Amino acid sequence: MAYGINGTLKILQDPYGYSGSSYNRARNWTGSYSSIHTVNAPIVVSTYWSGSSLTESMEPQASNYVSSTEKGDVVNCIFDVYQISNSSVGTWPTDWTLVASIRKSRDIVNISQKDIAGGGGGTENNYGHIFTVDISEICKDLLSYSLLPDGKGTWANTFYGGLNGGARQQDNLIKPVWNNNFIVTKNGALRKIRVRVRTEIIDNNGIIREATATGSMKDIQNNFMIINSAPDFGTTMPSSVMLGTGTLLHSGWGASATYPRQQMSNKPNWNYEYADNSWDWGYGMTLAADVRMNETTEQLTWIQGTVNNISIWNSGFDSGAGEVKYASTNTSDLVDDFYALVQAYDSSGTILRKARLYDFNANFIPKTNLNTMISVWPRTHNRACSQNVSPVFINANCIHELSSVKDVWENGGETYTRRLIDVDGVASTAAALFLNDEVHSYRVTFQSKTITQGNGTGVTSYNQHEARWYTIDREKEMYSASSDSYKGVYYTELRDDYSTNSEKIRCKGLQWYYTNPNNFLRLQWLNKAGGIDAYTFKGDFKESYSATKDVILRPTPDRSNIGYGYSSGSYPEAFPSANMNVQLAYQSDTMRGGDTYNGGLEVLSVSANKTGTISSRPLNREKAEWLRELISSPNVWTSVNTVRLTRNSNSFMRMAYRSTSSNEKGNNQDGRTPNNNEYVPIVITSSSFDTYDTAKGLVIVTLEYTHSHAVTTQRN
Repeated sequence: MAYGINGTLKILQDPYGYSGSSYNRARNWTGSYSSIHTVNAPIVVSTYWSGSSLTESMEPQASNYVSSTEKGDVVNCIFDVYQISNSSVGTWPTDWTLVASIRKSRDIVNISQKDIAGGGGGTENNYGHIFTVDISEICKDLLSYSLLPDGKGTWANTFYGGLNGGARQQDNLIKPVWNNNFIVTKNGALRKIRVRVRTEIIDNNGIIREATATGSMKDIQNNFMIINSAPDFGTTMPSSVMLGTGTLLHSGWGASATYPRQQMSNKPNWNYEYADNSWDWGYGMTLAADVRMNETTEQLTWIQGTVNNISIWNSGFDSGAGEVKYASTNTSDLVDDFYALVQAYDSSGTILRKARLYDFNANFIPKTNLNTMISVWPRTHNRACSQNVSPVFINANCIHELSSVKDVWENGGETYTRRLIDVDGVASTAAALFLNDEVHSYRVTFQSKTITQGNGTGVTSYNQHEARWYTIDREKEMYSASSDSYKGVYYTELRDDYSTNSEKIRCKGLQWYYTNPNNFLRLQWLNKAGGIDAYTFKGDFKESYSATKDVILRPTPDRSNIGYGYSSGSYPEAFPSANMNVQLAYQSDTMRGGDTYNGGLEVLSVSANKTGTISSRPLNREKAEWLRELISSPNVWTSVNTVRLTRNSNSFMRMAYRSTSSNEKGNNQDGRTPNNNEYVPIVITSSSFDTYDTAKGLVIVTLEYTHSHAVTTQRN
């Protein structure tokens, strides 16, 4: 017979929260039913053991053990913490990973505040024993970051994310993880956590026994998600990075003033819109993000909770078809199209054109046939998602608003470069570039569409996420004393025969390399909301090298003792000349005293580092405050060109073109990055925020940094 417990065991404090406990709403610090929690604040789980007349002050007794039922008093609770990246498959807890077990005795007895002549300490019995743990430190070890590879549209795998921190895959595996050829560790942006609570009792002999009988074990009712955000009290940061992270969960309700469905970023931005195209042009543009035409990665990261129209599911269901509120068998709320809508604006606020991006769909649970509907998204996903919305990526990958094709680029076969625009004077037409020279700004929001119903035509849900606004910065960089350029980014698309060729080939977006007198430095970093932000610094910029040397002293050679040798015979034995058949004296540097270039002070080894200083142009206070995140971020990167391309070099062709089959076979390109840019980690060592214009509230941000990787040197 299994051991059991006297009395009953309840979950007292549940991070997610549920209606089954009367204690939930009062004790859930992060708000009732909060499904997302930051790991950098307490994540509290507690249980409540109660019994007949059991008070806090009573000690567990061996004498209370009941031999006939093998039940005893609870001494400890064991909190088993499980994690999973994909809870949409598998069962609990079989397919979950146990990451830690915490044995916890009961909490200390509460001190009564009941008055005794005004001094407190009066008797007030609280019934039951409470066992409480904080699992945030355990959860911290599970998360890092998930950086979108430069130039890619999204993470190739939602479970393994992008370029992640954390443990690396061992290189001696017979069967490594082949999900993606640049993925070696789990997605650093999101985990799902669940806790099981087990109990230990004391038997009649005073021995501690694990209780496994019915009622001696409890699971928190729901799994919850954790993110690597950082609450920063005393600032103007949005609530999404504070304890109440629910605003980060995107659902079919769509964005609202209460729930803006914020991206995982604090980058200043013109915020929530109540209706599509309702924004008053010009107002708030100072809070729009600046992006440059040659920037290849601008990452949006969010948590996609549900993919359906919950408004329909709640109140707009098809009653004529027999549907009812919140019924899993309903069909009118199901979505078969979900995309990022990109709108390009001119300087007067007129919409020039619209396009779509679908890359993030790869992060969803795959489409399925549901309730007689073919190829629709399941309702619940709860997955971390990412989407590249940089100008380079949009121009190379966007799909026309009305296009029915979603898996190929719209203008297949067209290749366009900034060199044609800057050097050759070719017009940047709309046919070639979505974000052409007439575009002032663009907006990115997300839309979903329900499928056509028996008595309806489907519904488009606008503003599923907060709208993100970007202003195009067209300031060019100098690459010679007499001219300047956008650095010749290639905006490339499918080759001409993409529609008939089974092996579809796409081109990479490449940058021409130049040594720029006023080089701009773009930084990416793990932000306070747990996502990735980026900013281009255009102020004073300099880099330098520093080196320290280990020096030893060797004896100086005897320069007066020069050794001689002799050579005779014919080729090939003769030295130094094959034509000499007579004996010949020659100077040798191998005989004693001949090594005249060696000795004295010698360098044994060199330790070298690359450092830099960068400043911004004058910024408004909102952007300067946002850039303070760089100081405290543990992960910051810049990027470098990895290939020097010449105008006529065939290396462009070798680097730019790749096929799906070649990638799958591991030929030529390994998929780490679809362009010739590479992330380089740096460490911010110091910073300053100097007031530039008090009246206008302008601030200049200056950062000093060092490259994380030391400069590779030789050992003597």
